[in-house]
Amino acid sequence: MNKQISTLLAILIILSVAGVAGASVLFLAQEEREVKKEDTVEKDVESEKEDKEDIFVDTIMVPVIGEPAEDVDYDDTQAMEEAREKGDFIGCGDKVYYIEKEIEPTNKPLEAIYLELFKGDEIVEGTDYSNPLSYHIKERSIETEKKTIIVEPLEFNEVVLDGNKARIYLSGEYATIGTCEPPRTEAVLIFAALQYDWIDDAIIYLNNEKMEFVHGGEGD
Repeated sequence: MNKQISTLLAILIILSVAGVAGASVLFLAQEEREVKKEDTVEKDVESEKEDKEDIFVDTIMVPVIGEPAEDVDYDDTQAMEEAREKGDFIGCGDKVYYIEKEIEPTNKPLEAIYLELFKGDEIVEGTDYSNPLSYHIKERSIETEKKTIIVEPLEFNEVVLDGNKARIYLSGEYATIGTCEPPRTEAVLIFAALQYDWIDDAIIYLNNEKMEFVHGGEGD
């Protein structure tokens, strides 16, 4: 009798250990699948990026500023939020439009867009649109009660594609020229990148520091 009980206990212990081991194997397998899934997503993003680097284009769409569309419902909070996300309503009631520009074939269209923006008024000549960067790409002086402040030109350095993010690097100085100007400048810089459906976010840096568009001062 004692021998039978001992045998049963031994079997139960073996089953218990096997159950724990099995659960551990299942957990590790699930964890491995999650890691592989994350790796696959990252590889898909990198693969898409590499695919686009192999494609040369000779036409780009350059964002500029114009008057807002008349069908924006200012009383509808949700509609206004959607309009802001699409660039249909920014700042003081402006809207982001795109001008088609023919260029020399390039496999870096986003960089080409920023280069066009930093040429100033050239892209908007003969149109009713404006390029807010025109005010910032040349040296300016600001008169105060005590002294004259010299503002260095704002320059485009590079745009780095980091997964589904675009990091835009600028150098020089940024000083606003009015309440409505900062959101206009920020909008053309951001929507230059966000027009591509594979880019979810655009981050702007001034002198390697993340930039904030604040009225009356330099980005920080």
